[in-house]
Amino acid sequence: MFNWITKSLARTILIPVIASIVLGVVCFVYYVNTSSYEMSVTSEGRAAGNLTRIIASALDLFIEDTVASANVAAGDPDVIETLTAGSNAAQGLCVNFLKQ
Repeated sequence: MFNWITKSLARTILIPVIASIVLGVVCFVYYVNTSSYEMSVTSEGRAAGNLTRIIASALDLFIEDTVASANVAAGDPDVIETLTAGSNAAQGLCVNFLKQ
């Protein structure tokens, strides 16, 4: 006789408990997903900024070295003669320089 009352009471208690547990798990998963995404984007943004600075620094060093090499070559009379008139000695110097 009281069987339907106990079943109904069990449903009345279990449904809100299960629903609140499921809702809590869904909220927790959403929070973790959102916060980990933001953390990953922030971390990758910092890494990209660091990589940009490193590349710019390496490019500056390359440009400085190239300018220094050009200045040294500009002061060498054989190089100047090769660029203006062209001599065998200067061509040999350029070939040796390019082989290095």
